[in-house]
Order: sequence, then C-alpha cells, then structure tokens
Amino acid sequence: MGTYLDNFKAYKQPGRDLYRPELSHRFLATFFIETGVRVGKLRVKLPSPIDVRFARIDGLSREVSMNSYHEGGKNTGSHHFPEQVTHSPLTFERGVMTVTPLSLVFNHMLTEFKVLDIDIVIMLLNESDIPISSWLASGATATSWKTGQLDAQSNTVLMNSLTFNYRKLRCLGVKV
Repeated sequence: MGTYLDNFKAYKQPGRDLYRPELSHRFLATFFIETGVRVGKLRVKLPSPIDVRFARIDGLSREVSMNSYHEGGKNTGSHHFPEQVTHSPLTFERGVMTVTPLSLVFNHMLTEFKVLDIDIVIMLLNESDIPISSWLASGATATSWKTGQLDAQSNTVLMNSLTFNYRKLRCLGVKV
C-alpha cells in the first residue's frame, strides 16, 4: 500500500510538473465573432484566424463584491454576504498592422454602434506550444480602441490597445 504522496506521482511526468508555475510569455487568443446567422436558436460564431498573437493581455480577473451587515447590539463584528461577481475589462495590446477581422468588428462596433457578441479564448502555452491553461470570456463587447503615441524621435513599435467588457469568465484547462 502506497503513501499519500505516491498518489501525486501521476502528476509528475518527465519534463512536466503540474506544481511548477508557468511562464507568462507564451500565449495566444482566439476571437469567435458573431456572424448574424442563426441555426435554430443558436447564433453562429466564426473564429478569426489572424487575430491570435498579442504583445500583452491584461484583465483576467474576477472579484466577488460583498455586502456587510451589522447586527444590532453587537459592535464587535459583522456578517459579509456575496452580492455579485464583477470582471475587470480585458485589454489586448499588439502592434498596428493590416486590417484584420477583429479590427473590422471593432470599427463596426465603435463607429456604427452595432453591438456584436464575441467569445474570447485565451490560452497559456507550454514550451512545446501546447495549451496548458485557458480562459473563456463570453459575451464580450468592444469598449475602447487606443493607438499609441506617434513620436518622430522614437524607434518603437506603434501599439494598438483593444479593450473588451464581458459577461462571464470561465477557467479551463489543467492549471488555473
């Protein structure tokens, strides 16, 4: 009969350690964009094959807002009740590039004020480019598009910053 620690040997395969923190520099994102086509009650969304690489992704967070209740007669403590889950906006940064499906959708949403439903899958990759953790932000809508500063004295990449708000964040994969 094995020890308690023997149960964890299955997770320690050669070259792979599930308890080692991963580096954050290998990732990609896939945007599933609403097409306006419906099959029954389902909306058809297609992935954007070009919009996958970004220099930085920020905003993968969730927080439960709490309501404090103070009992009458007891001034030594309070009860805390969860109210709702809030999400930070997701911001994607990349160099200015040719027109892509995502930039067309952003332009459409921010100039025509036509809201399109987008699902975003963000994947953290290991050294072999295999996804080891992923997040699904569903019901995302474009809220901001910023282009970096134009500077004649600089020799840096001109960056676009694309920001989304979303309804729900699900953590998928092995490591979270």
